[in-house]
Amino acid sequence: MRIKFLAAGVMAIGFIGLMADVATADLQIQTYIYRDSQGNDQADPVNLLFVGNAVDTYVDAHIASLVGWTYSSGGTMYFDDHGGLQVQDYQRTSAPFWEDHHHVRIEYADDSGQE
Repeated sequence: MRIKFLAAGVMAIGFIGLMADVATADLQIQTYIYRDSQGNDQADPVNLLFVGNAVDTYVDAHIASLVGWTYSSGGTMYFDDHGGLQVQDYQRTSAPFWEDHHHVRIEYADDSGQE
């Protein structure tokens, strides 16, 4: 079973994964995340897909250690994957919420869209 990760934010951090897996993974993802669990309030675009054998906790840890984004404040967002909304698993920001900052949200799903 292939594992995929979805990340959304105002700034792309980079791309991790195997490009060969992108063509074979069952990616059924909407291009935006939502502020509400019904999918009525569209928010940020999904701009990174992590595909391969990584684990969502590793993606979160690497963002914190490699990029230095150690803050995790912000509202909860939902990813539309395989026709169902999934709550984000992690989020990282470049600074506290009261300062100007960049933000990334991470959601884990397998090829069926389940967490």
